Amino acid sequence: AYQEGICTFRYVLRPHASGYNQAEAQRTGRGVCNPLLVREADPSQPPTAPLLEVEGEGIVVTSLKPSRDGQAMMVRLFNSGNQQATVRLKWAKPPQETWLSNPMEDKISPSTKPLEMVPYQIVTLRVEP
Repeated sequence: AYQEGICTFRYVLRPHASGYNQAEAQRTGRGVCNPLLVREADPSQPPTAPLLEVEGEGIVVTSLKPSRDGQAMMVRLFNSGNQQATVRLKWAKPPQETWLSNPMEDKISPSTKPLEMVPYQIVTLRVEP
């Protein structure tokens, strides 16, 4: 396609020494496109605990935001791998209830723990404190 002006093209080459791993390739790509933001910290203060930790090979948190009604946190997960994954969420403050939800933030059904995700599945959770 025709495009006027200067166009910058960036790419990253990453070797796969032990074979191609789709989840690792996704993680590398997301890291290049969305690098970590550096923030100065006070070395005299203890490190801040993360709000959420996710266990599961190839699982990516694509969205984490307050619900529209302000009563919950909405978490969107994506299984970027080509295999089923078992997902465990570890919150700084354990929630009272976790629901499978939809983009409209409706409660669909209680979420199982741990959560099983098929390849390339997207899941929206409503997490109530």
